[in-house]
This record gives sequence, C-alpha cells and structure tokens, in this order.
Amino acid sequence: MDPKDKVLADGELKKFTNFVSRWKKRYFVLKEDSLSYHLSQKDKKVKGSITLKGAKVNPIEKSKRRFIVYKGNTDIHIKCRDKAEKTKWLNALSDSVIYFDEN
Repeated sequence: MDPKDKVLADGELKKFTNFVSRWKKRYFVLKEDSLSYHLSQKDKKVKGSITLKGAKVNPIEKSKRRFIVYKGNTDIHIKCRDKAEKTKWLNALSDSVIYFDEN
C-alpha cells in the first residue's frame, strides 16, 4: 500500500456549509497529503477535499471545538464534539502540514 493512502485520522465532524444550512455532519478522512470529507462513512464519493501541501491550520483559540484548514481560496471550517476531539485532529493535521512545509 502506498504510504499516502494510509488513513491517519477519520471520523464524523461538523462542517460549516453556508449561512442558511449552517453546520452539517460529514465524515472526514485525513491522509498524509489530503483532508477529504464524505456525506457519511458509508459514502465512497468524496464530497470535497483539500491538498495539505502548503495548507495552513487555524486552531481558533477562542473556541474549544472549532478549527479551520485553508489553502489559497479553499477553507474548511470544522466543529468537533469536544476539546479532546479537536486536539486529536489538530495533532494529526499538524503532522501532515508540517511534513509538507518541510519539503
């Protein structure tokens, strides 16, 4: 298996969709070089993704549950269930983002 196909983290989080629909549950999958999301865990079709090379992560210090992953004109606003889940995802993301920033 290609190391880039290895899943580093996955799970159901909320994604901000727009001001009308607000937060929607999505199934997120973090791999070494990308963060993608699906409508559900069973859904194989990728609804959206962001390549992590050159991406930035904003942990939103004022929020115990939210963070943003962004690159260029693409940003994904994410809300976790609690602070522990946020920490888990930020740690996993920082490993991937740092990996790419060093190359």
